[in-house]
Amino acid sequence: MKIRSGFVSNSSSSSFCILGVDLTGLDEPKEWKNPKVAQHITGIADYYELELIGANPSKMLDDETLREFKQRVLDDINQLGYSKKFTLKDLDWWIDGGYNG
Repeated sequence: MKIRSGFVSNSSSSSFCILGVDLTGLDEPKEWKNPKVAQHITGIADYYELELIGANPSKMLDDETLREFKQRVLDDINQLGYSKKFTLKDLDWWIDGGYNG
Protein backbone atom coordinates (compact mmCIF):
# COMPACT_ATOMS: atom_id res chain seq x y z
CA MET A 1 0.00 0.00 0.00
CA LYS A 2 2.97 2.29 -0.28
CA ILE A 3 1.67 4.34 -3.22
CA ARG A 4 -1.81 4.94 -1.82
CA SER A 5 -2.40 8.28 -0.19
CA GLY A 6 -4.17 8.58 3.12
CA PHE A 7 -2.92 5.30 4.60
CA VAL A 8 -4.50 4.61 7.97
CA SER A 9 -3.27 2.03 10.44
CA ASN A 10 -5.59 0.30 12.87
CA SER A 11 -4.54 2.28 15.92
CA SER A 12 -6.99 2.72 18.76
CA SER A 13 -7.44 6.39 17.92
CA SER A 14 -8.01 6.09 14.14
CA SER A 15 -11.32 6.83 12.53
CA PHE A 16 -12.36 6.55 8.93
CA CYS A 17 -15.21 6.11 6.49
CA ILE A 18 -14.60 4.64 3.04
CA LEU A 19 -16.60 3.18 0.22
CA GLY A 20 -14.53 0.24 -0.89
CA VAL A 21 -13.75 -3.45 -1.05
CA ASP A 22 -12.04 -6.07 1.07
CA LEU A 23 -8.70 -7.23 -0.37
CA THR A 24 -8.06 -9.88 2.29
CA GLY A 25 -6.25 -12.82 0.75
CA LEU A 26 -5.39 -11.08 -2.52
CA ASP A 27 -1.79 -10.41 -3.46
CA GLU A 28 -0.81 -6.86 -4.32
CA PRO A 29 -0.29 -6.39 -8.05
CA LYS A 30 3.32 -6.82 -9.17
CA GLU A 31 2.90 -3.74 -11.30
CA TRP A 32 0.31 -1.00 -10.77
CA LYS A 33 -1.81 -0.62 -13.90
CA ASN A 34 -2.74 2.98 -13.14
CA PRO A 35 -0.76 4.64 -10.32
CA LYS A 36 -2.58 7.97 -10.88
CA VAL A 37 -5.69 6.41 -9.33
CA ALA A 38 -3.88 6.27 -6.00
CA GLN A 39 -4.34 10.01 -5.45
CA HIS A 40 -7.85 9.47 -4.07
CA ILE A 41 -7.82 5.78 -3.09
CA THR A 42 -7.16 4.97 0.56
CA GLY A 43 -5.76 1.72 1.92
CA ILE A 44 -6.51 0.46 5.42
CA ALA A 45 -4.63 -2.57 6.67
CA ASP A 46 -5.43 -4.83 9.60
CA TYR A 47 -8.92 -3.48 10.24
CA TYR A 48 -10.25 -6.41 12.25
CA GLU A 49 -7.91 -8.63 10.21
CA LEU A 50 -9.20 -7.21 6.92
CA GLU A 51 -7.33 -5.26 4.28
CA LEU A 52 -9.56 -2.61 2.73
CA ILE A 53 -9.21 -0.19 -0.14
CA GLY A 54 -11.61 2.53 -1.21
CA ALA A 55 -12.37 6.23 -1.24
CA ASN A 56 -13.49 8.62 1.46
CA PRO A 57 -16.93 10.16 0.76
CA SER A 58 -15.24 13.58 0.85
CA LYS A 59 -13.78 12.64 -2.55
CA MET A 60 -17.26 12.65 -4.10
CA LEU A 61 -17.55 15.41 -6.69
CA ASP A 62 -20.10 18.21 -6.19
CA ASP A 63 -22.06 17.30 -9.31
CA GLU A 64 -21.72 13.52 -8.87
CA THR A 65 -24.58 11.23 -7.80
CA LEU A 66 -23.96 8.47 -5.27
CA ARG A 67 -24.36 5.87 -8.02
CA GLU A 68 -21.76 7.69 -10.17
CA PHE A 69 -19.39 7.92 -7.19
CA LYS A 70 -19.77 4.19 -6.50
CA GLN A 71 -19.04 3.36 -10.13
CA ARG A 72 -16.01 5.68 -10.21
CA VAL A 73 -14.57 4.15 -7.04
CA LEU A 74 -15.14 0.65 -8.39
CA ASP A 75 -13.59 1.52 -11.76
CA ASP A 76 -10.57 3.04 -10.02
CA ILE A 77 -10.06 0.00 -7.79
CA ASN A 78 -10.29 -2.29 -10.81
CA GLN A 79 -7.61 -0.18 -12.56
CA LEU A 80 -5.05 -0.92 -9.86
CA GLY A 81 -4.29 -4.38 -11.20
CA TYR A 82 -5.63 -6.86 -8.65
CA SER A 83 -6.35 -10.35 -10.00
CA LYS A 84 -10.01 -10.11 -8.96
CA LYS A 85 -12.45 -7.99 -10.99
CA PHE A 86 -14.65 -6.31 -8.39
CA THR A 87 -18.35 -5.62 -8.99
CA LEU A 88 -20.85 -3.30 -7.32
CA LYS A 89 -21.86 -6.24 -5.10
CA ASP A 90 -18.32 -6.24 -3.63
CA LEU A 91 -18.49 -2.52 -2.78
CA ASP A 92 -19.49 -1.61 0.77
CA TRP A 93 -19.20 1.17 3.36
CA TRP A 94 -16.50 0.62 5.98
CA ILE A 95 -16.74 2.89 9.02
CA ASP A 96 -14.78 3.00 12.26
CA GLY A 97 -15.24 5.70 14.87
CA GLY A 98 -11.87 5.20 16.53
CA TYR A 99 -11.05 4.97 20.20
CA ASN A 100 -14.11 4.95 22.44
CA GLY A 101 -12.76 4.69 25.80
